This record gives sequence, C-alpha cells and structure tokens, in this order.
Amino acid sequence: MRGLKAYQQNSLDAAVETASPYEVTKMLLGGAIKNIHIAIAAQGRGDFPVRSDAVSKSQSIVMLLASTLKDENAEELCQNLRNLYDYVLRTLTEFIAESDIEKARSALDCLVSIKSAWDEIDPVAKSGSANE
Repeated sequence: MRGLKAYQQNSLDAAVETASPYEVTKMLLGGAIKNIHIAIAAQGRGDFPVRSDAVSKSQSIVMLLASTLKDENAEELCQNLRNLYDYVLRTLTEFIAESDIEKARSALDCLVSIKSAWDEIDPVAKSGSANE
C-alpha cells in the first residue's frame, strides 16, 4: 500500500509540474470538492477524525486558491471569488463546530458552482483569468 501511495503522489507531482495555471486551478477545485465529499461521508459514519482531516484539506486548498488571486487581472472577479472562498471557509468551520451536514453541502455547492464556471473557460483564452 505504501508503494501505491508513493506512486500516486509522484504521478500527482508530475501532473502539477507540467500543468498550466488553469489546469492547476481545476485540480485544486476538484481536490477541495473531493475532500468535502469525504467529510460528508465520514460525518454520516460518525468518523470524526476522517471528517476533520478532509475538512482541513479542503480549507487548505481554498486558502491556497484565494492566495493566488491577482487583482490586476480582474479586480471585481477576484473580490467576488475572495468572498466566495471566505464563505466556504466559514461554512466548513461551522460544519465542524455544529456537525451540521447542510453547512458542508452549502460549501460543496459553492465550490461546485465555481468549478463548473471554471470548466467553461476556454483554456486558450484564459490569459485574462483572475488566477493567472
């Protein structure tokens, strides 16, 4: 199992190294979404350590995404994304504090909407994106 984990990590590292900023953002959003799904499932099983770990990973990804926003490219878009990312972070914190699965679903819905919009961007025309 350790060998498989190492192989997966090496594959991920290679993918990130060769990916464009557009592709990295897509991967990060996908990772945050995946971890919220894991957290929701763990909550349902009462597996609070897994839930907390998955939420922590999602929050770290969202903080990273927020840190990559560059206002000079699209000031209003960046501020709107910051507001959404802040909402996701607050809502995930409330999910952990209150064990309210609807909070996790709300954060998930927000990130899914952002990722859906991101997926619609033409990668060739991404030069004016907020995360570049």
